[in-house]
Amino acid sequence: TVSRYLNGYKLREPNRIRIEEAINELGFRENFIAKGLKTNRSMTIGVVLASLTDLFATSVITAAERVLAQDNYSIIVCDFESCQEKLEQKLHFLKSRSVDGLILFPSSCAVSAVLQEYLDDSIPVVIVNDDMPGFDTDKITVDNANASFRAVEYLIHQNHRDIAIINGDQGTYTGRERYKGYLEAMQT
Repeated sequence: TVSRYLNGYKLREPNRIRIEEAINELGFRENFIAKGLKTNRSMTIGVVLASLTDLFATSVITAAERVLAQDNYSIIVCDFESCQEKLEQKLHFLKSRSVDGLILFPSSCAVSAVLQEYLDDSIPVVIVNDDMPGFDTDKITVDNANASFRAVEYLIHQNHRDIAIINGDQGTYTGRERYKGYLEAMQT
């Protein structure tokens, strides 16, 4: 009966109450590693990002953690410091921890071989703020080109003519998209 309770089965109210009282009295804590061996799920999502100082990434991670916690998932966050070798190490590390999914902020690094291992093993992957052509994954992107275009367009409508752009790294998807929007607005 206790096992059925712990595995989410409905029990009669008196049994449920007695089990909950015993759990509280004994200070029982579920062993997620043991449960993961049985269910083949770690209840963990890996998150890999170029820098922990990226405010956009940390806001996405905070929101994801809030939603994932509702279903008893936890996250492991790894920072690869925009280094290709560290990125691959972090991806291998998370795979060795049997994560159930991956949220990746790739920056300007190439991740083809390691990312393909996740996809080959049917581990869900979400790419954030990068195009990553050639990979059939879910993606979350910001319309940086349109945002940049609209900002420059606003300045033009305010009669500004000498408009410069302070842009991110052109090696990143975000940097390229922002520059594209800037150029498009300046040429109209």
